[in-house]
Parts: sequence; C-alpha cells; structure tokens
Amino acid sequence: MKKNKVGCNHRRSQLPKPISMTNSSSVLSRVAASSKTRIRWTQDLHNQFVECVNRLGAADKATPEEILKIMDASGLTILQVKSHLQVLLFISQLWMFLVY
Repeated sequence: MKKNKVGCNHRRSQLPKPISMTNSSSVLSRVAASSKTRIRWTQDLHNQFVECVNRLGAADKATPEEILKIMDASGLTILQVKSHLQVLLFISQLWMFLVY
C-alpha cells in the first residue's frame, strides 16, 4: 500500500474521485441564490422594524413572526426578519457591555 500525503494508508483506487468544480459551483450558486435572498435594510425599513419591536415590548420579547405580521412589508421573509432581530439583539447586548 502507498501512503498518501496525509499519512493514511489507501490505494489510489479507493480514494474518492475529485469533483469537477466548474459544474458543481454553478449548481451551488444557483441553489444558494434561490434559497437565500439578501436584502438591503434601508433606513426607512430599519426604522419600521425598530418601531414594531418597540411596540411589541423589546427586542428580547418580540418574535420574528409578530414583527413580520406588524411590518406587513412585501417581499420580506421570516428568515430576513430573524437575522435582523439577531443583529439588533447582538448590538444592544454589546452596547450594554460597553456602557457598563
């Protein structure tokens, strides 16, 4: 048996064949683009988001489902709201850490 570069004993015929990156990368980029759509949080959209969060109590009390329902913004998904809420929570916790 031959040793490969990482020190494992394998025969060349047992090693997996390399994947063609030209075909797989284009498929992966199409899948990623269709499953996640990135939006630009404009100042107006962010202000509307913060207003909804404040109406629901606070960032740690508001749920993404409630925020999405109150915002009623076309094209906005629950994943985008969840992500933005996580950022808001992180920034508020960071702010509290830096102030105190």
